[in-house]
Amino acid sequence: KMERTSELALGVKPDYLKGSIDCAAMGYEGGAPVSTEAKNLADIGIYAIACRNHGDRMYDILEPYGKDMAVFLKVISLIGVTLYFVTSSDSGSYVDDTISAGGLQEPPYIQRIYWAFTEGACACALMVGGGAEALDALRAVSIDAGFPYTIAIMCMCTALWRALKWDTLDPVMHSMTRYCTCVWDFSEGFMPGDPHPKAPGPSVRLTSLIMAIFFPGYSVYPVCEKLYGATMGVVHAVAVSVFFYLWIILHIVVVADKFAPFIGWTLYIAFVTYATVIRIKQRECWNIYGFGLEDFFVCMVLYPMALSQMEIEAKFVPMTFPPNEEYVEGAQLKTTESPQKSVETSSMTQEVAQPYVQPVPQGYYAAAPAGMPGMVPAPGMMDPMQPMQPMQPMQPMPPAPGQPGPPYMQAPPGVWPVGTA
Repeated sequence: KMERTSELALGVKPDYLKGSIDCAAMGYEGGAPVSTEAKNLADIGIYAIACRNHGDRMYDILEPYGKDMAVFLKVISLIGVTLYFVTSSDSGSYVDDTISAGGLQEPPYIQRIYWAFTEGACACALMVGGGAEALDALRAVSIDAGFPYTIAIMCMCTALWRALKWDTLDPVMHSMTRYCTCVWDFSEGFMPGDPHPKAPGPSVRLTSLIMAIFFPGYSVYPVCEKLYGATMGVVHAVAVSVFFYLWIILHIVVVADKFAPFIGWTLYIAFVTYATVIRIKQRECWNIYGFGLEDFFVCMVLYPMALSQMEIEAKFVPMTFPPNEEYVEGAQLKTTESPQKSVETSSMTQEVAQPYVQPVPQGYYAAAPAGMPGMVPAPGMMDPMQPMQPMQPMQPMPPAPGQPGPPYMQAPPGVWPVGTA
């Protein structure tokens, strides 16, 4: 906002194409205002931030609050920045010290101080030797190195959330199944420790993954064919392919038009969104547990693995719910047209989901009476979908005639036990 105010007051337009501004026309030289107009603006706390030195910019944005308040804010900012760097350096030194000490919880303090001074000397050498360019390179490296860890942490959070829901016996999750393959099992040579009985071998998996990398429409077609029919399956496969290949082509065209990659990434998001919609529909029809945000994330970051997973599921695992029927999340909550059809659907779901879905005990559900859709608990059985009633306190059984009973049931002297004559 301050930069824009300076541009309007001094009558200088920035070069939007190059992302720069003429500081000489703004009245600045060497990072300081030299023209009368620029000095007048500086007196009221307005600076051309783009023309100021890098170290002055943080303090410049505090000037409009007034001189007294600006001094106070500058001191607070300096203290905050100092504490930030000190605590960050201390954390990094602690990690390095712990690793070098063989994992000790309380490593030596002298060694920790050594690492702190070593890190500080390395940072000073980079700044003195390379200047601002070295600092920019260091920032870029830190961001690039942290991006894969960000993706890994997001996957770990999702996995932890799923594990907690499974351990707490979430009724919806336990009534559904999962894909017959995993996104990350390529790291195990497509041979996980608990393979699905319907999952194909490593050669089929590898071929499917390679085709998904270069020909995503080929991977999408088997899914769309079963969901929408052969004709619409071709249409959806072609649409997915168009978005994908335009994303690559527009990155190649960057030589002629530098704004082409922006359009390309927009088309990639369209490709990811298209694949996400198909994946959500597939999960509904195959009774696979998940949620839309998870589908979008895996299609965006690991689209070859996601599309290969969808293709193999469509080819090797039968569909649970036809796509033209009403779907409610959770197999036991599904409503169909007739009780008999519901019985068949429920048994099919359990057959496909085994051994990943806990089976319902035999005789637990019975067909609903005429006019009532779905399933109802068999006589004498409790419906698990209804909240449990609080249990009544258990009363102790009286001892048999002529038996004294346990000590806690024996009456004090002179007192007749309950239930005796």
